Amino acid sequence: MAVDARWLAYGEPPGVPVRVLCRVPDERMAFGPTGVVASTAQLLVSMEDVPEPRIGDHVLIGAARYRVQSAPIGDDLGLIWTVDLAPI
Repeated sequence: MAVDARWLAYGEPPGVPVRVLCRVPDERMAFGPTGVVASTAQLLVSMEDVPEPRIGDHVLIGAARYRVQSAPIGDDLGLIWTVDLAPI
């Protein structure tokens, strides 16, 4: 379900209002003979709303603030960015 958010380029206000889909999947990673489960945070945002997302941008979702931590990945149709986030 989409939620209201505010996209802040390089974390600078005032930002722009956007609608995003949030995902918080656990990621399983191999670590030697055992494995590790790491919590991740991703969101999907329209390329029309955010044409050039960058590492270091901030996203406000309710009272929570996140930083874009890696290069966003666009879909094959040029419609949606997948963005990895880290809480601030």
